[in-house]
Amino acid sequence: MLKIAFLCVANICRSPAMHAVFEKLVKDNKLEDKIYVDSFAITTASIGSDVNSKMQRTLFKNNISFKHTAQYFDQDQFDFFDMILVATEEIALLLKERTSLKNQSKINLLTHYSKKFNDQDIPDPYCGGDEGFDKVFSIIEDSCIALFEKVR
Repeated sequence: MLKIAFLCVANICRSPAMHAVFEKLVKDNKLEDKIYVDSFAITTASIGSDVNSKMQRTLFKNNISFKHTAQYFDQDQFDFFDMILVATEEIALLLKERTSLKNQSKINLLTHYSKKFNDQDIPDPYCGGDEGFDKVFSIIEDSCIALFEKVR
């Protein structure tokens, strides 16, 4: 089974959206027994919080229903997951400092798989108002579709 983790800073906005979009692709293609998906924070500030309400609305607007509680990515998970996909290069660098050389190769930007947004950071949607959430969703959706095509 392929195990994929999606990470952002707080696990209440970008990484849950990545998780939700990719999980929908997995379920729509009936691959739940072949691909496992989860999402995490790299900080503990929002642990236990629900997905941000604006991101929930953005997901719902795009026909995705998703419930998630923010959780922290700890050391043990480096070994558990096959792919660790992050929102920004800063997060990637921080994670690479925390783990072995072997596990560093698992860490990459989600947008690495996108032709349109290749290797770009996924911006914090809070900085762009409601349009920021739509923009972030379009980057995530495009990247998840490209990733799915690669791993299916």
